[in-house]
Amino acid sequence: LADAGFRVSVDERDEKLNYKIRESQTKKVPYTLVLGDKEVQENGVTYRKFGTQNATPVSFAEFMQQLQEEVANKGIK
Repeated sequence: LADAGFRVSVDERDEKLNYKIRESQTKKVPYTLVLGDKEVQENGVTYRKFGTQNATPVSFAEFMQQLQEEVANKGIK
C-alpha cells in the first residue's frame, strides 16, 4: 500500500486485537486492516471501514482495486 502512495501505519504493540481495532475507530482511521496467518496464507486482507462494525475478507488485489476506485471517485488519499 505504501508503494502505491497510500499512508500506512502498522500497530505492532503487544495489545489485544479488539483493543487495537477499537482504538483505530476512535482515531477515525478510514480503513483498519487485519493481516494474520490466515490472510497471509490466502494472500488477502480483512478490512473494516470507519463507521462500520463488520470485517470483510477480500483478496489483496480486490482491496487495492476498491481503494484505487474510491480515490479516483472521491479524490481522497
